[in-house]
Amino acid sequence: MKKLTNDENGITLVELLATIVLISIVGALAYSLLSQGYSNYQRVNAESEMRDEADIIMSTLVKDLFSARSSEVQLTNSCSSNGFATTQLTISKKNLPVKKIIFKPSSINGNEGMVMINNLPINFSDNVSISLYPCTSNAYNITTDDQVSYTIQFQLEVEKNNDKHSMDFENTFNLISN
Repeated sequence: MKKLTNDENGITLVELLATIVLISIVGALAYSLLSQGYSNYQRVNAESEMRDEADIIMSTLVKDLFSARSSEVQLTNSCSSNGFATTQLTISKKNLPVKKIIFKPSSINGNEGMVMINNLPINFSDNVSISLYPCTSNAYNITTDDQVSYTIQFQLEVEKNNDKHSMDFENTFNLISN
């Protein structure tokens, strides 16, 4: 006859549950870290794209204003019919054609803006748009207090994976005083 032995090979239910709980906690932490890392990657990618677009806008504008005299530049800020600010900067240099820089509402979508230089729009990359200031805020894309120091400010938006990211840009420069 066989003798019964008390053989305790295997694991108990408590040990199994403890292992599952520990693996679940480690898995949740790993998922959280990966999810946060991906979210940060998307945000940094969107900010980088907006900075690239802002560099294009600023370099295009400053290139034309870099050697302008204050007497050669005229700024006009107004309110468009849809309630958003419109800004026009006209540069009239001797022996050169007149150059107009305009921040105005887009004809396609009224709350989005567009930047035009001599009636040619500056094209943004996919999903990037410029926001306009409402007339009620008394804010304009280009401002000056003394016709020598000008401030260009605008906000860009980009949509990445159904998340909207926006960033404000501002640059102040001085013209050659007469």
